[in-house]
Amino acid sequence: MRTGNYRKATLIYNGPLGDNIVFNEVGFRTRGNTTRTIPEDENGNFHRAHFKIRFNKTFELIENSEEYELRKERRFCKLRALNLKWNWNVDNSQTRELYSLDLLTRGGVFNAKTGSATLTVTIGEEKHYYGIYTIIEPVDKSFLTKRLGKDDNDGDLYKCVGSLSPFSDDNSIGVGDWKDNYFPAYDKKTNKDEDSHENFLSFIDSINILQGADFKKYIDGNFEVDRFLRYLAMNMLIGNDDDYMFGGNNYYLYFNDDKDGKIEFIPHDFDKGLGRQSDNTYQTDNFNILNLPQRNPLSYKIIQVEEYRNRYLNYIKDFIELDSNLFDADDYKRRYQKLFYLYSSYLDNDMNEGEIMNNDEVEVYIKKRLESVGEQLMEEGY
Repeated sequence: MRTGNYRKATLIYNGPLGDNIVFNEVGFRTRGNTTRTIPEDENGNFHRAHFKIRFNKTFELIENSEEYELRKERRFCKLRALNLKWNWNVDNSQTRELYSLDLLTRGGVFNAKTGSATLTVTIGEEKHYYGIYTIIEPVDKSFLTKRLGKDDNDGDLYKCVGSLSPFSDDNSIGVGDWKDNYFPAYDKKTNKDEDSHENFLSFIDSINILQGADFKKYIDGNFEVDRFLRYLAMNMLIGNDDDYMFGGNNYYLYFNDDKDGKIEFIPHDFDKGLGRQSDNTYQTDNFNILNLPQRNPLSYKIIQVEEYRNRYLNYIKDFIELDSNLFDADDYKRRYQKLFYLYSSYLDNDMNEGEIMNNDEVEVYIKKRLESVGEQLMEEGY
């Protein structure tokens, strides 16, 4: 079951400088959609799983009490929570998500920051070593505050797994509730007590109905288009087919309540890409950089606007130029080697899962993608 039930746990953080921090009564649970795994099966066998840690979980504390208010405001490195993801047996590089999110950040996109850790879970007196994990910053109010400031973090944030095409099912948008097994395609994550989805629905209507100059005027005035174009350009290189551009999946939309604030698109979940695909729908190493699927109207219609298309192609060109040190096989190899030096002694774990680390597949993909994209840019005059 995709439970949102947190269990009490004690978190002991041992930092790289020898710092040791203890948090009592953090919230601890499994996470993930199709990737969610039971960490201990019916036979008592342990398995690696994705986890979420929440530092401000109040549990049974009395609301409005001093202890409750202190707990509600508890943070770690200014974060309310952390996501821990293992890198799957199918990602033998152990680096795809970490490297992809770093590429997006370096390319000027709002997305999660990452880090690495080893994870040991103690149950009773028994310790279970789970191996290397990628630490991922959650997209939540803390995320918004760090990027937009305290004056612009009170808007509506939605976690999305839909194409942004018109829909008639009222259950497609709402506030998710795991207890009722309700997981809407457009799940409101902030301001949950407010029933209105007016801003979101108006956005869907506008991007689907408006055409030509009217569409461009709306996007210019209401949507943070430049960061979106940077995302499109970088993901066209990464080739993650489980994102909005390819699959209408895995992103957030933030509706800034400031009168001058624009709608922000925030991608997440990059454990696919760099040669690992969801299926064989797209051969992303040679995918056409201008052939964006029409069923996802936001990316498709934006690229039809000449000014945006030119900026998008220029970003792709910028990202693959050698002096940018962005999408480049040598850059990847350098970063992989640093991680291999850090990881290699800690790969073996008690579950015997995800213990391999090599970079052959990713390097091959990057080289093929660079060759294909370079040829396509030349054909377009770039």
